[in-house]
Amino acid sequence: MQFTVLIEFLVPGLATTLLLLSLWPDGAVLRLPHSFAGETASALLLLAVSYPVGILTNYPLFAIQKRLVSNKARERVIRTYEERGLDLVELVTKQCGLTRANLPTDPREQHALLCYLMSAFVFSKNIDRLRSNHSYHEGLQRLARGILPPLLLASYVVYRYQTPKWGLLIGFLLGLALSACFLVRHSVRVEYDQMVRYFLVLTHLESSVTAKAIPGART
Repeated sequence: MQFTVLIEFLVPGLATTLLLLSLWPDGAVLRLPHSFAGETASALLLLAVSYPVGILTNYPLFAIQKRLVSNKARERVIRTYEERGLDLVELVTKQCGLTRANLPTDPREQHALLCYLMSAFVFSKNIDRLRSNHSYHEGLQRLARGILPPLLLASYVVYRYQTPKWGLLIGFLLGLALSACFLVRHSVRVEYDQMVRYFLVLTHLESSVTAKAIPGART
């Protein structure tokens, strides 16, 4: 898993670094001391720079994702279940021993807290399938966020140097960038939908087991 995370930051960071160097005068040729000069030293230096570049370009997009995409996804999933007659606010507060008075008054903060509580509950059950799906979607979102800067930079590079059929190429690159944005949104939505389904199933199972343990209880 750690190797996968390394690749998800390194590859976009490397692409971003190379594209930025291509925009520099004379291609920003690396000038190393003679004792360190060579293709191997240049490649290692480039890789060493690319990894933090990948992290630093990914983090602002992650902050935007949390503020825009995640908020919308939480609002959507809670509203969807309300339309189906399931009050997630009531279920979560009951499961966690809270009341509505304990929740924030701001709808976005309330939705965020409810989803954090559901997430803590379902992940406390140590379900392997849930953890693997979560890791998959996290990696997918990291990769989709990471390729956005290289795609936008590549579009500018193509525009600047006016390569043959540059209009079609820019359209293709921007289309890929738009697809990456939709991929992030889709992945976040799927992850929240999955978390709520697990929460509903687990709370139903727990309530059924508790009811059966009480003499004379009906399920």
